[in-house]
Amino acid sequence: MRPRFEIRRLQTVSTVLALALFIVLTTVIAPSAHAQTFKSLYSFAGPPDGATPYGDVIRDKSGTLYGTTLAGGDGYGTIYKLKKGKDTVLYSFTGSSDGAEPFGGLVMDKKGTLYGTTAFDGSGYGTVFALSSSGTLTVLYSFSGGSDGAEPFSGLTMDSNGNLYGTTLAGGASGDGTVFKVNIKSKKETVLHSFAGGSDGAEPLYGRLLMDKSGNLYGTTVGGGSTSNGTVWKLTPKGKETVLYAFTGTPDGTGVFEQSLAMDTKGNLYGTTEDGGTSGFGTVFEVNLKTKKEKVLYSFTDGADGGFPSSGITRDSKGHLYGACQTGGANQEGVVFEVTGKKETVLHSFDGTDGANPFTSPLLDVSGTLYGVSYQGGTNNYGTVYSIKP
Repeated sequence: MRPRFEIRRLQTVSTVLALALFIVLTTVIAPSAHAQTFKSLYSFAGPPDGATPYGDVIRDKSGTLYGTTLAGGDGYGTIYKLKKGKDTVLYSFTGSSDGAEPFGGLVMDKKGTLYGTTAFDGSGYGTVFALSSSGTLTVLYSFSGGSDGAEPFSGLTMDSNGNLYGTTLAGGASGDGTVFKVNIKSKKETVLHSFAGGSDGAEPLYGRLLMDKSGNLYGTTVGGGSTSNGTVWKLTPKGKETVLYAFTGTPDGTGVFEQSLAMDTKGNLYGTTEDGGTSGFGTVFEVNLKTKKEKVLYSFTDGADGGFPSSGITRDSKGHLYGACQTGGANQEGVVFEVTGKKETVLHSFDGTDGANPFTSPLLDVSGTLYGVSYQGGTNNYGTVYSIKP
């Protein structure tokens, strides 16, 4: 099974170059209001470098960024680090027992070991891996495609004991995906929940699970729910799953691709739907945990404001919500946005030369700077790493 996301508009290199010339000629007429806050940190070059980054980035105390690319390297994706604008490929997947196509982002422990997933290969259905600071990759678990799960597109979440949590798109008792835990020391995988389809939800896809202080996990599914438009759910440490909200399509939203939810101090959850909303181009939503009611905070129009937000949401301490749209913006190449209350502000419109088609939510550091990736665009049209100071 291949991923159910869609890049809304693919570009050729010639289109990018033509667009770049157009931008140069029109910059005096239509400058970007947020250009001074945006930095293009790196453009991927393709093999043997990485290509087409999908997962989000993480940042260590020294400011070094780490992430994955779907392609490049030996053809099956890479793990990279970016320090002061210099990119280093830490590992190139071979497409065999070590895995292939890492869609999700990484998580790092105190020793500097990186953990992540590949959606394919291993035993044929994806892997959970660890990469030591010396560059040695260890496969912690290979999915069999049966009751244990298949195709982990998501990144991982780590608890205080070092256990890893994630989701698989398929597999499980009903074939509709799972929530799993992997013990790093024993390399044992435990299925915490198998989605049953129908009202329960089906096919959890990208992003990371959110874990609260009590160990409850929160995420989304693309399908299932009362009208098959996806769900927001909660899973207790004892394995009890509760559907917090089932989307109905327009106007509340549909297609919850990213399970990277954000939570405020009152227990409200925030996320995006790729489709639905007033105009049918996606939404930013809020779900109240106590009432299980959903509120649409913003509906995208696919105009200058952006469209099809397949990213999750990042929230700061002041309640500002940050995310990215695949398309829309001044050049129809996607945007990074901020939503405060019900007001949306475009922080950056990609133009192809500086990136295109961002899929995942940006990382927010302690200084308030956002870091993220675009799936395409850049100097070589293999995607970029960027930063924005709102």
